[in-house]
Amino acid sequence: MYGLQLELPLPRDDRFYGYPLRGLLGRALFDTVCLYADRLDDKACGLCRLRQHCAYPKVFKPVETDRLPPYWIHGWEAVGQRLRYDWYVLEAALPYLEAWLYGLQRRWRQTQGGELAVWDSLSGRPVMVGSKRSPDALTPLSPPAVGAACQLQTLSPLISKHTGDPLYGPLRTRLQRLIQLYGDGSRLDIEPQPWSCVTRLEKPVNISMTRRVLQGYHYQFELSQITASARELLQWGLCLHAGGHATVGCGAYRIETESCLVI
Repeated sequence: MYGLQLELPLPRDDRFYGYPLRGLLGRALFDTVCLYADRLDDKACGLCRLRQHCAYPKVFKPVETDRLPPYWIHGWEAVGQRLRYDWYVLEAALPYLEAWLYGLQRRWRQTQGGELAVWDSLSGRPVMVGSKRSPDALTPLSPPAVGAACQLQTLSPLISKHTGDPLYGPLRTRLQRLIQLYGDGSRLDIEPQPWSCVTRLEKPVNISMTRRVLQGYHYQFELSQITASARELLQWGLCLHAGGHATVGCGAYRIETESCLVI
């Protein structure tokens, strides 16, 4: 798992801030790798005979609707009149990263002018400056350990259809699917009661999309009696997120406690 950072102008509308970067990422990759990009859009991918070998459905928008892509937007922060984004990718996306970066630069020149800089989230080393691309500059991410009790706060809306514990179901499901798709395929072995949870805040949030509105929630939890396997689940969720729509940045959280590092 690797992290990249880049800056974009503040959006002029009130859309959820993850959507401008997701749109740029998708268009950049599609225009770079699709032989028919000049006359088709990505709605035709499902009928294309080359889709099994194409980078676009492999790493950005899988043809199978239940397949998670190996990238997501981790978060953003305002820097003057710009937003600094964190964009995370799994190792499965690395073979296509240089073409993706090339497409980003070309798209940026067409729409904004000038050069786009991308750097490593962890080290700050440049991954791309203008036409110079250095994917080898990426440093693997390793989230901090989690203790037996903590306070957890979502940084972006958590979207889930699960019932019961509002955190455990969406967190375990996302991580399990990623392991099956891009890991060793093993099954997560978590105790039936991974922790004791007290919900301190549950605030509904609506996210406007082009054709519909998603409802998510902002949460604050107090977790205690966290089992060893559940601590590892929470640890990796710090980077991998919980629930649905992680590609636009949903489901991010932070942990605040004396026994855990904060990212």
